[in-house]
Amino acid sequence: MRPDGSQQRPEEILLLVRTLVAALGERTTPPWWRTQFLTDAGMRAVGRIFPRTAVSAAVKSACIAARSEHDRLIGVGKRYHLFRLPTRLEHAIATSLAESAVQSALADILGEGTDRLLGELKTLSGERTVTRVEGPVSIGDVSRLDNGRGIAEFAAHYYAAFAQTARCYPYVEEREGRK
Repeated sequence: MRPDGSQQRPEEILLLVRTLVAALGERTTPPWWRTQFLTDAGMRAVGRIFPRTAVSAAVKSACIAARSEHDRLIGVGKRYHLFRLPTRLEHAIATSLAESAVQSALADILGEGTDRLLGELKTLSGERTVTRVEGPVSIGDVSRLDNGRGIAEFAAHYYAAFAQTARCYPYVEEREGRK
């Protein structure tokens, strides 16, 4: 996603996975959430209202719907999912999304078809394969997000779900006794 070819920061990877999942959730049949912000028509409509920040507004709007769906199934509290992460990660993602280069890269990706979005998600999974799971699935402790393994596992679970028409909601947990 970085035009200069430099290494992506973890928050940029999380933002990309989040955007891909939000877009695929809108485009799959039946849709996981009933928004159209990240489709061609949705992006044009948002662009008329927010001409300079259309991508950011569309991503945030679709993610609100996705967050609501995930919260309903996973719950809130000591569990974190792709659309509700610890505050420090949410802040870092918001800061990334404000960058014009990141918005431009996301706009390019969102302009692609569903197969390309799935391919990007598979790449971000590190080509991991996971078994098809329906519903919420714990992928371990929240600390897994710090080293990138958790991000790739999020991507792998979502890829498997979209590729195999299942609804999977991976999450991480804050374990007791952790400071």
